[in-house]
Amino acid sequence: MKTKLLIASFFLLIFCQNTYSQWVQLTSGTAANLTGISCLNADTCFTSGSSGNIRKTFNAGAAWSVSGSGSTFANLASIRMFDKNSIWIGLSQKFHHTSNGGTAWAAVVPSPATSHTVYDFAFLTATTYLAVGGNPASTTSGGYLVATSTNAGSTWASVNVSGQPAMFGVQCLNGTDCIAVGGALTIFKSTDGGAAWVKKDSSTTATEVFYDVHFPTPVVGYAVGGSPTTPATGAVMKRTLDGGNTWSPVTLPFVNTLYGVHFVNADSGFVVGNGGIIRITSDGGSSWATQTSPVATDLNKIQMLDATTGYIAGASGVILKTTNAGGGYPVGINEPVSVQSLFTINGNPSHDELKIETKFQMQNAALTVFNALGQEQMIRKNISGNSISVTISGLLNGIYFFRVKDQNRNVSGKFIVE
Repeated sequence: MKTKLLIASFFLLIFCQNTYSQWVQLTSGTAANLTGISCLNADTCFTSGSSGNIRKTFNAGAAWSVSGSGSTFANLASIRMFDKNSIWIGLSQKFHHTSNGGTAWAAVVPSPATSHTVYDFAFLTATTYLAVGGNPASTTSGGYLVATSTNAGSTWASVNVSGQPAMFGVQCLNGTDCIAVGGALTIFKSTDGGAAWVKKDSSTTATEVFYDVHFPTPVVGYAVGGSPTTPATGAVMKRTLDGGNTWSPVTLPFVNTLYGVHFVNADSGFVVGNGGIIRITSDGGSSWATQTSPVATDLNKIQMLDATTGYIAGASGVILKTTNAGGGYPVGINEPVSVQSLFTINGNPSHDELKIETKFQMQNAALTVFNALGQEQMIRKNISGNSISVTISGLLNGIYFFRVKDQNRNVSGKFIVE
């Protein structure tokens, strides 16, 4: 069967400069600082924040309604949906929980009682839950809280560990292994469902904080943070390739503190933070593109539902949404020149073949083809001359990107296979 190749518009992306982006601000109905957002799917999301604000949408963000009474809750720190009915919120000294989709909320106090704030939740299994927190007044050594439940949240057993950094974010990789991040740029790991924690990375002198952690795969993960006192400077990011046992710094071309991170695969993802910044990478953080934010207020958390659809919650009641990955994933660091002057494509429609002719002489170049998720589909190396022919009969229908890179140029294009 023949494969039809339709040429789409070609483009070049320039990392560390503005690319076209499409994050749309939704009407949240509140001006509160929204510190958390949790979605089951593109239609169903809850967000929470200061002054007891809990908002929910069941129509893909078209409308957000109040869930719960603002007079009952104060300064909500986090929110996680287990399913459409069971949602958990962290705040000072306790949790709030709904079992009916936000119609009614009840306070849940861990035992023994804690003076710490609950900052994040994770669900290891259908009945085993984990919550982490810490002392907001002393993030470096004020202590952390770990609370666990083995009965789907009916009761919680808590442990308060003094003299340790606070825990601000947590993710569990399976039924036993969990990673928590927090003050003093500390990264903890537990291999027994949260009963015991070992520091895998930390600084005894750093005043910066890791605010969020995300593992797109069981072995690849990212932690982000920065300065809690001077958020316009000091962005920090680290990456692990071995399930959180060792971490390496990611060099960032920007300085704003990062509050949220979400990757859609091992290499492609987003960070958000101070001043409304939104950054995107498709090479594991080696290079970044700027996505234009419609706001300048702090962006606190991001959740991508798939490779293209996602939500961001931030200060001043900000909720942003994209349905096209904010404009698309970059596929390389490219020169600011017109791609039409560099490439022509022969064979439209194509007979199972992508043929690119360049208007420059390639020297030991590499061609990489990516799918819409930013995942590599094929690589051709040691290319010289000004022509490339690639068999594409094995590719599924859809949008693909290609990158041609040699020692002098790094340029990209897009094509559609039908």
